[in-house]
Amino acid sequence: MKFFLFIIFLFSFSSLAAMDNKKIPYHHVYDQNGNFLKFRNGPGIPEFDRKRKWPWRKFSEERKKIQVKIPKDFVIKREDVLKKMETNKSNDYLLWIGHNTYLLHIENTYILFDPWFEKRAGFFGLFGPKRFLDAAIKISDLPKIDLILISHSHLEHFSRDFRGRYKDKRNTKVIVPLRMGPYYTRYGYKNVQELDWRESTTIKDNIKITAVEAIHWSRSFINDLNQTGWQSYLITLPSGKTILLGCDTGIYKDTYKRIGKEIGQKINLVTLNIGSWDFRKIFPNQKVSTIYHTKPSEALEIAQQLGAEKVKASHTGNIVLSLEDPFKNFELFKSAAPKYGYNDKTAITFKHGELRTLENLLN
Repeated sequence: MKFFLFIIFLFSFSSLAAMDNKKIPYHHVYDQNGNFLKFRNGPGIPEFDRKRKWPWRKFSEERKKIQVKIPKDFVIKREDVLKKMETNKSNDYLLWIGHNTYLLHIENTYILFDPWFEKRAGFFGLFGPKRFLDAAIKISDLPKIDLILISHSHLEHFSRDFRGRYKDKRNTKVIVPLRMGPYYTRYGYKNVQELDWRESTTIKDNIKITAVEAIHWSRSFINDLNQTGWQSYLITLPSGKTILLGCDTGIYKDTYKRIGKEIGQKINLVTLNIGSWDFRKIFPNQKVSTIYHTKPSEALEIAQQLGAEKVKASHTGNIVLSLEDPFKNFELFKSAAPKYGYNDKTAITFKHGELRTLENLLN
């Protein structure tokens, strides 16, 4: 019996020693027995407060008071979006489908980022906040997708409805954060790859995808807080130009300055969230923005810290998830741009359904 216990001890010790030798990343958290507990943000960044109670009733009341006024000419008609896609089949382009959903075309390769097409940000598309603008195109309008990129597990980025309805599960590659792979393989997807921060892979032998950390959190169910990862994706084109498709993120001191240096590549364009930041009416003691979603000026500050040449506003103008005017965010973004070294041409906003060629965006 003593011998048996000794063997168990040696096995446990060797497992922990092996984990130490692998230099477990800071954002991976394990218990003393080597069991995974959760993911977390980088050093010093405040953790998600599990104990803070969310005043759902008050939030719902305040959210209903927001009068959404969609600006004239903000929405491009679906048929016009489809025409633009057709006429640009031979061009590389970026199409904003809405919220944080993008279609990126690079040399006959189609990349779909954070696909969300249903009307609600919730389970099965039936519950949760309702978007006031439908996605610019339908799932059936999509071209043959080569790669799907998922930033994190919040339901308006990681859509259960899309996972089920998307048809080409055998041929389309899917890249997700750590521990999110099973959410796709169980739906029949055959080519799913998990990446951790700073890990890279290549598609079509000429497009490099690198996972880059963000300041956020994950949850898609009641009991799975931070059980899966979260990340942005740096896409290196065959030309050497780069696009950083941003996960939802906050800002913390000069974290992104460090990230920019460690990436070691010039970022030509970054997309960053400028919405879902204001909860002051339900948390009066809170600072101006949340830890996990930047307000417009903070998105510009992140771009500045990264040394990005251009920054495109995202994650606003489709759904009310916080207590600020979703269209005022665009105005704040443009007005704050000069303070951070950007101008009308380098601090970019799209119309809903707008398509721009990469030649236009990256030069």
